[in-house]
Amino acid sequence: SIRDRLLAGAAGFVADGKPLGLAEGDGDLFHRLRIEAGVPWPGREMTHETILNELGGEDWVSFTKGCFVGQEIVARIKYRAHPPRVLTGFLLEGKEPPASGTLIERGAEAVGVLTSTCFSPAWDRAIGLGFLKYGVEPTDLRVRTPAGPIPVQPTPLPFQGA
Repeated sequence: SIRDRLLAGAAGFVADGKPLGLAEGDGDLFHRLRIEAGVPWPGREMTHETILNELGGEDWVSFTKGCFVGQEIVARIKYRAHPPRVLTGFLLEGKEPPASGTLIERGAEAVGVLTSTCFSPAWDRAIGLGFLKYGVEPTDLRVRTPAGPIPVQPTPLPFQGA
């Protein structure tokens, strides 16, 4: 069956990778590495509400080849304006990551949202990806959790210097 062939192929891939130092992982490991690398994910950072310019991925498309859905708005933002929000990495205080969807606040104003969070052993703390409104001063940012407010610090992507 197709399932058996896929499983056999996966086992072969794992066996071939062991001499190279590769090890099997799971979904949680994959997403932690994805977040540390600053890679946006469909359904989290990439939704029907996301504009390509917000992801910092304008170099992923060509402005000189044919058309694509959404090209007009992407080009207008690139050449005439700025995106309304920007994908950003966040260092969070403590080891327990807040839930995805948690609002980022500055004072009483919501200025962003966490879209993916995890505990990072490399940083020995919770980290996350999310969107921050364009032009917001990146100081005194917090998220509310059941345990109380947690300070968050924006950081460039990918996460570096742990």
